[in-house]
Parts: sequence; C-alpha cells; structure tokens
Amino acid sequence: MAKQLIFGEGARKYFKEGVDILANSDYATFENCVWWEVGDNTGTDEFDIALRVGNACINTTIDGCMFRSEAAEAVAAISSSNDTSYTTIQNCRIMGDYSTAAINFASVASTDLHILDNTIINGDLVADNGLNAEPAIEIVDATGGFVKGNFFAADTATNHLAMTVADDMVFMENYTTDDDGDDFEGTRRSDTSAVTASADG
Repeated sequence: MAKQLIFGEGARKYFKEGVDILANSDYATFENCVWWEVGDNTGTDEFDIALRVGNACINTTIDGCMFRSEAAEAVAAISSSNDTSYTTIQNCRIMGDYSTAAINFASVASTDLHILDNTIINGDLVADNGLNAEPAIEIVDATGGFVKGNFFAADTATNHLAMTVADDMVFMENYTTDDDGDDFEGTRRSDTSAVTASADG
C-alpha cells in the first residue's frame, strides 16, 4: 500500500511515468496520494502518465488521490493498455491538460473496471486556456464494470462524449459538461447580483 505519498517536483524531472505497476501485481493500493505537476518547468517535464496499471494486475485500488498537471506534455493521469481485473478508481480529483483521456483504458478490454465518485477535468484552467477536446475517460469496448457518481468536464463535441465508455459497462448518476466560465449562460439570481464569465451569480 502507498499512502499519503507525493509525486512531484523531484520525481518528474527524472521519470517519464510517475508509477508503473508491474505486470501480475495484485492488490496494489494507492490511498490519498498526490501527483502534483505544477510549478517550475511545467510544459517540459510532466509525467507522460502519472500512474500506469500493468498487464494482468488484479484488484488495483486508487482511492482519494489527486492528479494535477498544468501543461500539455502529459498524456493521461491513469492509464492501462493491458488486460486488468477489478481495478477501482474512486474519490479522486483529476485536473490536467492531457493529450488523451484523463483516465485512459482505450486499448485492451478489462474485467470489472470500477470508476466511482471522481471529479475529472480535462483541460488547462490556468490563464483561461480552457477545456480540451479529449474526453475525461475513455474505455475500450468489451470492458465490463461500472461508472457511477462522477463529474466530467471536457470540451468534446457533445457533452456525452466527455465519457466514452464500453457498451458492456453500467453507468449511472454521472454529470458531464463541456463549458467553462467563458461559456457560462444563465440567469442572475436577483436584481442585485450579476453573472459574469469568471463568477456565477
């Protein structure tokens, strides 16, 4: 178990991936860890992938973690191009300018992939750069599992494309948006309050 670890300034200067879970590793658990790629040299030395799940890994749990990447050097926060079983990603906050989906299981089908109660924003919200056209999550067809209670933000062509999931998965109570503050449309709450691009009323 890795608990309350920070992967940041030092590690990202020397490793292209933050954590690479080796093939056939079972019950790897990351709890309340932080992958923080904000500060000096952003745009040149982000982790390509903050956490990669290896082939045939069983019961990997990523719980209550935070992933933050400012510039577009990052590919994904959590990724796997392998067959995994019973991976759970829950209660995490993921915010970053990722060149693919922030959670990317788009290559090889997995068994019982569970994505629960996360907040995922694919885009650079610093300096008004906006959301990305890549989805918040992407999961290859034939993957089983469920996606529940998440908030996804990405500037995909339509809201539902922010969550690109396999048709064999169950998904419920998820919320998506493709708007940031610049695109806000609404009605002010009272005659004495206002709605602007940077603050809601």
